[in-house]
Amino acid sequence: GGIRRLSKHKRLGAVVAAITGLEALGSIVMLDLLLVGKEVMSLGDAGTSLMVGTAGIGIGAGCFLAGRLSGDRIELGLVPLAATGSAVTLLVLPFAIHSIPAMTCGVALVGMFGGLMLVPLNAFLQSGTDGREKGLIISTNNFLNMVGVLLSCVTLWLLRDRLAIPSNANLTVVAAATGVFAVGTLWLKPEWREAAISWLLIHIVYRVTVIGEQAIPEHGAMLLIAKSGLPAQAVVVETSLAKLGFGIERPTQRQLGYLAQPPDRLDTTDSGASREETAVWDRAPAAWAGDTSTCLFVAPKGDRGNGNESPDIDRAGHERPKDVPIIPVRLATRRRAPACEERAAGQRRLGWSIGRPLALEFGAAVTR
Repeated sequence: GGIRRLSKHKRLGAVVAAITGLEALGSIVMLDLLLVGKEVMSLGDAGTSLMVGTAGIGIGAGCFLAGRLSGDRIELGLVPLAATGSAVTLLVLPFAIHSIPAMTCGVALVGMFGGLMLVPLNAFLQSGTDGREKGLIISTNNFLNMVGVLLSCVTLWLLRDRLAIPSNANLTVVAAATGVFAVGTLWLKPEWREAAISWLLIHIVYRVTVIGEQAIPEHGAMLLIAKSGLPAQAVVVETSLAKLGFGIERPTQRQLGYLAQPPDRLDTTDSGASREETAVWDRAPAAWAGDTSTCLFVAPKGDRGNGNESPDIDRAGHERPKDVPIIPVRLATRRRAPACEERAAGQRRLGWSIGRPLALEFGAAVTR
């Protein structure tokens, strides 16, 4: 029943497959490190156990770090990024076998990347499962994880005994498999790829400071129009709004057409659209497509699903959001300001970041 349910829910199925693959790869690494410690590094039982045990410390640190980097969101973008880091570390690890401190640090680093991957995957598995099926899905996930661990033992036996690959070279094989996993998540899961790019932009490339957040209405639908000269900055706007707790919707062609109409042409009656008005609807999307604006039709988190849905604008004018506020958003580079100055000015940073300072400024709302 659980496997059938996962086959119907592609997103949950992909997450369970990713967790199973990571458990299998991690099991191969741990078992192979025991062989590396004894056969290649000539360590005793105690030394080998301590070296492999540092992976547990790394996993704990990775879980803590994933929580800090994710905040109140599930950052699936961390999965391909951490998988890439794990693949690179495993690729370098065989060159550190002559140094116990370097090998120990490398093992801990591999564990840290593992924790960074497992936290968002398990968080998504728990949050994306219906309460009535949560036990079934989690038990199926645990069963498949154990199948992956069993297959990892068979795989290591094939690599070592049948193919006669040395234990330190097996780490390179696992590094290649982890690299394939990272590329697969980026190639097969576009939403994970977009999440990874968004996370890098917000936390590595830019350091976003929100200004004028008090101008945003607490309830109700609204439309934000953000000027952004670069595609990367458009992604920054959308990611920042999501982190602020907005439910984001791309505007439809009809919504853009409505906004492109002159104010005196706005109509809230229930009558059908005239031929001239229809022509305005048809021409409007092309005019907006040539602009550098990024239009995001949004509603604050919590309003959606409570009867306060975003208005649907159609050509017949059945429901046109006459009172929906339009809020301009502007991105601007800024110098680094002291934390006390930011608090005094009503500003706040959008999470941890080491990137270039960038201000996300909200203007005064305008109602059409």
